Amino acid sequence: MKRIEINISENKQEGFLSVIGAGDDYPSFNQLISHIHDQGIVYGIYEELLLEVVKEKKTIHNLLFAKGDPPVNEGEMLLEWRINIHSSRPAITDSDRADFKRLKLFEPVQENQVLITKKISGNLLPGKDILGRQIPIDHEAMIFPMGENTKISADGMSLQAAISGYAVWEDGQLNVCNMYRVNGDVNYATGNIKFNGPVVIEGDVRSGFRVEATGPIYIAGNVEAASVYSQGGDITIKCGILGKNKAKLLAGGSLICGYIQDATVSVRKDVIVEHYVINSEISAAGMVSVDKMEGLIRGGSIVAEKGIRANEVGSSKNTFTELKIRNTTENEGQSRLWVISRNRTELTVRLAALRKKMSFLNLLHTRIDNLSLEKQNELQFVEKEIKRLAEKIKELDQTELAIQKESSKEVMERQIYVHGALYGNVSIDIGGIGFFTDTLMQGVKIYRLKQEIIVETLAEMNSTDYDLFVQQKEKMF
Repeated sequence: MKRIEINISENKQEGFLSVIGAGDDYPSFNQLISHIHDQGIVYGIYEELLLEVVKEKKTIHNLLFAKGDPPVNEGEMLLEWRINIHSSRPAITDSDRADFKRLKLFEPVQENQVLITKKISGNLLPGKDILGRQIPIDHEAMIFPMGENTKISADGMSLQAAISGYAVWEDGQLNVCNMYRVNGDVNYATGNIKFNGPVVIEGDVRSGFRVEATGPIYIAGNVEAASVYSQGGDITIKCGILGKNKAKLLAGGSLICGYIQDATVSVRKDVIVEHYVINSEISAAGMVSVDKMEGLIRGGSIVAEKGIRANEVGSSKNTFTELKIRNTTENEGQSRLWVISRNRTELTVRLAALRKKMSFLNLLHTRIDNLSLEKQNELQFVEKEIKRLAEKIKELDQTELAIQKESSKEVMERQIYVHGALYGNVSIDIGGIGFFTDTLMQGVKIYRLKQEIIVETLAEMNSTDYDLFVQQKEKMF
């Protein structure tokens, strides 16, 4: 049987000693301490009790000889927010009025940023077991509102962002998102939306509200008399725009939607509409396409740079409608041609001066049998420079011709297609050349050829005569 036996409680808070023996056969104090340390017990040892045991030299059983310190839990644990977001607190204006359209619903955060910490209020101290290990305070009862893309720190005392993005309070949880989602309408419950990234709205954008994003915006419902701005992405509206002459939409990309009515739209790429555009002002650096479903353009003004396509334009009541194709590329071409002309003039003036100088040196050479070495070198330089400038002027001439051809071709490619009815009272402008419809036309293609507007019926496009006509036009360029 063992002379010394040590038992440790399950929670490592208590140590019990049993010693068999008496008299000279009894272990010494140092032997007891050594055996205790071999068991890993280093804290809370009652050394005076052990000295007394060794002095008496009697058999003992399960003597409590070591005890740890439990955690002190005489206070409470609080959650302290390290970011400033609120689910429904309005902004306060300079005149001390609450602006319920400006609610702070999200805040930019960086990866590993602390969002919430657990704060000790009162006397809360960790404990220590007899093996020398710290016993943490039991703060599991205080649960973090942990949501998407968040994490708990290693010590369990803080909630952190797992990614860089935006902290959003939603449905009782704190989420970090790189896309902002509205699970309903943009209204007084959400306030205006301004987000550095993409935005998804599951409902409508109600009148009087604003949605701004640096990324694309997707709207599952309608846009009323509201403002929607996407700095660098597309705007997609599943239903359409009922603007009441107050809606404004700006996009760094394209606009794709079902219909547009009584709205102002400006985009850097294309406008693609499934049903109709009525009484709206549209400006696109790309193409405007309204040639699906009804494909109707009626009233308002449509301005594009790369063409306009529709099934029907205007109305049987001769509603005034304006179609315009800007010719910015032609203006750019004119600028390039002006630079070429200026450079060529400078080269021509210099070339004339060099030729005059070469004539003088040649005349001098005929009168003097042997030109000086300096004059011979000068003559050689002038001859080479004249040749170089002549080649440069030739290159400019070729570049000028290519720009002229390219500009003319691009002008022709900027066309208006109306597959169905083109009614009267429709104003058409292509690159500054105007055309006005006074009668109903069916299925036409309209484009500019030099300083004239050409109107062709689409029915002719399948005939051999049309192919011949196209070939003849191509020869002109």
